[in-house]
Amino acid sequence: MSSVNARPAWTADFENDLFNGVITKVAPHLPLKPPAETRDAQTAAEIAEVAEFTARVAAHDTFIVQAISKAITHLDIDTDFHLKLSRQVGDDGHHAEVARERLIALTGEDQLPLIEGYIRQLWAALGDLPYRDLFGFLAFQFHYELHIQGRLRAEGRTAKIRYGRKKEVPDATATGQEANDELVHRINIVQWVQKILAGVPPEQREDWIARLIAADDEAQRALNPYLRHRIANAGRAWQSDLTNVTEIYDTFRREVLAYLVEKPAAALPALTSLAA
Repeated sequence: MSSVNARPAWTADFENDLFNGVITKVAPHLPLKPPAETRDAQTAAEIAEVAEFTARVAAHDTFIVQAISKAITHLDIDTDFHLKLSRQVGDDGHHAEVARERLIALTGEDQLPLIEGYIRQLWAALGDLPYRDLFGFLAFQFHYELHIQGRLRAEGRTAKIRYGRKKEVPDATATGQEANDELVHRINIVQWVQKILAGVPPEQREDWIARLIAADDEAQRALNPYLRHRIANAGRAWQSDLTNVTEIYDTFRREVLAYLVEKPAAALPALTSLAA
């Protein structure tokens, strides 16, 4: 497809269809819908895995807040998207706070030092990439909001244990349901990329796309060790079947990038695998 208008809008249904199309190709054993019933973690080993997962989620969301704050300071971001980023910072800050409270409920202690350790790991991996330039910032957003959907959905399709962080607690400070918040973030990012790409002069378009994909691949290489550890923990925490998770992640990421740069997936260059 040659134009943004020729592509379907990025919606919850589109994401679900995109993921289902991926697993039909590379993981046909996965169901097309999440399980109807899951249970709480029960044994000490199960609770420990869920606690580690929840600490990593708190670190993930806090890292987003920190990275966006640095990007706003260092980069020339238009006011329209700056406002959307303000919502993302508020939402993810709240999500991190909820995860921290859930972790206290799971372990009986405030695990802030553990969360901070995971945050340091993320900064050590990515360095200044999220705020180095526009391409690095977009790559950071792609990995933390869009590409992650491939493995999250794979984890959820066969989960046996309930995702405890999302237990409903009345909270007047919450922006909305967490899944809805995150969908809004993804839509905002997609629309911003579309707006930027539409303004790139035709003679510069291929170079711009190449720089974007290069930054995205740099982020993939940097995050791979952390991601593999996190995915393994998620599989244990939720007792999910993560057979072919590398193929799922790699294929979903390629499809996302193809959508964003308005090219067929097969036309993209070789991308670094999660396994690399």
